[in-house]
Amino acid sequence: MTPSLMDKSVTIISLSPIARDARVLRQVNCLSERFRLSVMGYGPEPPGFAERGIRYVCLDVVFDSFATRGERLQNLARMVREGDREALSLRIMSRAVYMGPLYPPLYEAWYRSIPAIRKAREAALAEPADAYLANDWNALPAAAEAAEKHGAKLVFDAHEYAPLEYEGLSWRLLHAPRINHFLRGYAKKADAMMTVGPAIAEKYRLVFGLNPVVVRNAPDHVPVARHDVSRDRVNVVHHGGAVRVRRLEDMIEVIALAKPRYHLNFMLTGGDAAYLDELRLLAARIAPGRVTFHDPVPPREVVAAISRFDLSLVLKKPLCFNEKYSLPNKFFDSIVAGLAVVAGPSPEMASIIREYGAGLVADSFSISDVAKALDSLSVDEIRSMRVAAAGAAKILNAGHEMKKVADIFSRLLA
Repeated sequence: MTPSLMDKSVTIISLSPIARDARVLRQVNCLSERFRLSVMGYGPEPPGFAERGIRYVCLDVVFDSFATRGERLQNLARMVREGDREALSLRIMSRAVYMGPLYPPLYEAWYRSIPAIRKAREAALAEPADAYLANDWNALPAAAEAAEKHGAKLVFDAHEYAPLEYEGLSWRLLHAPRINHFLRGYAKKADAMMTVGPAIAEKYRLVFGLNPVVVRNAPDHVPVARHDVSRDRVNVVHHGGAVRVRRLEDMIEVIALAKPRYHLNFMLTGGDAAYLDELRLLAARIAPGRVTFHDPVPPREVVAAISRFDLSLVLKKPLCFNEKYSLPNKFFDSIVAGLAVVAGPSPEMASIIREYGAGLVADSFSISDVAKALDSLSVDEIRSMRVAAAGAAKILNAGHEMKKVADIFSRLLA
């Protein structure tokens, strides 16, 4: 890196909990080695930021989005009683924004009313940078405004295809128009754009005329201890969020239906204690002694933690466009950990599994077909797939993917 580039500054804006956002943390690691870096996001400052000279701006604010209806009404009564104009204004705008299709300026007014956005805008406008990286559509307008004011470059990481995050009627009527408004208004201002997979990149090209670079959600390539696969017990692992819509209970049913040699290991994050209890009860009832729940680990430790297992199960029947073409962190974590991967017929994952021979794609997302796929595997085949995954890990890793990010910023700031 030339001295002139090392003097350049980059600001990352992400409305996410930075310490748990693996994609943003990889961007931080990549860019902090090359530029002066500022990061804005939710949650406490991640470990090591201060030591590396990374400036952190916490955007945390208090919302009642997940409160019960009664609690929200109580909060509304308190706002009126105490004359909390700011909170009342935010509450009113959160409802008025649904009229945006009839009066588009409401979208901009709503956006600027959000406390976290206001804080991000103020910080970005006050602290000049040579480039701004907007993580996802909700950070894009704030980053674009700062880039325009300071004559800086703008990079947009779209992550997934935001307008089709969900596909229900309420989403299409109330939320997708808002996202489309901001993408049409700001995405073409970006000097460069990224997203997570080929199909999503193509969707942005077709709908918005954009040309994203594909940067996959692959972790660092780290050495992992190798072990043999037992003929009597094959340890299957699934790690990720304990979210009801992901139907993790299906995996327990798969294990219950598959041969007794398969043992499922969950490593789940999230605060839905009731859902975790339901999963434990189901496992005890239909697959006693064959499902173990492990404590989650930080993103940087996931690969090492799951490498002690034999096979990764990535199973989620797609309910929307993004899920159909998903290439999640857990998929690449499993490959870099040297695990055989069994997945449903998700096109993007299936393509990689078949290209590298790193696992098996079930005929459908049904419980019986996934169990049949597991039962079709011999121990020797699992061993062979693990070797293939280890080979694929030399290519499908953050070193390779983050080079694309480094090249984008080096080109723009040269």
